[in-house]
Formats: sequence, structure tokens, C-alpha cells
Amino acid sequence: MSQPVKNALCEHQVVSEKSHEFLFHDDGREAVQAWAKHIEQLQLAQSWYNKGHINLLMDAREAVNLPIRYLFEILSDYNRHYPSLDAPRVKMAYLRSPETVVLDVYSMMAELFEPPLTVQFFTDENKARTWLQS
Repeated sequence: MSQPVKNALCEHQVVSEKSHEFLFHDDGREAVQAWAKHIEQLQLAQSWYNKGHINLLMDAREAVNLPIRYLFEILSDYNRHYPSLDAPRVKMAYLRSPETVVLDVYSMMAELFEPPLTVQFFTDENKARTWLQS
């Protein structure tokens, strides 16, 4: 694993070429924007496109009210196909606090993405990691 990229709002850790972890320290839109900057850096470093699939562990246990719909909108904007750049299929384990409200519509939204986003919501970190590896 590489050293985490620190940010007051969201940290990024590269687990492997196709696996990344993000730790949210804030639950505002600014934290989602900080996360988007990490995704942008992966794209610029040629670590996003033409990879087939990418696994993301999103640890939002500290960010109880993180705007999940906004996060999905940002991911949809950033994960698009371009000529000679194939967007990866993203598998996301969203690790949340038990107090976080998760609406069923979030999973339905994810399925409509192109390429589709596979997402599961967890309160148990071990279960989230096991699911990502399956």
C-alpha cells in the first residue's frame, strides 16, 4: 500500500493498481469535491481509464451526512468514456455510520450509470472489504 494522500476533508490511499480507499473527515459538499480532486489526479496519472474495473472503499463513518447523491453525480461526471479512454466499471463499498440514512434510490441510481456502478452500503468494515474482494 502507498502512503495516504492527506487532505483535511478526504484522504486517499492506493491499495493496488485497481483498488483505492478514501476516508472522509467532513460531511459537506466540499469533502465530495476534495474526493473528486483525488479522482482527477488518478485520471491525470493514467491510473483510471482503460483499467477494466476499479474497486473503491469509501469510508464515510465520520461523515454521517455526506451528500451521497452529490457524490454519485460527481462520479457519473468523472467516469465517462472518451475516444481511446474506456471508463472503468466501478465497484464501491460505502462504509457508513449506523446513523447515516441510505435511501434505496441510491442503489437504483448507480445501476443507471454508464458504465454501471456496483455499490453496497456497509456498517461493518470487514464485510465491506470482503465484498470488494469477491
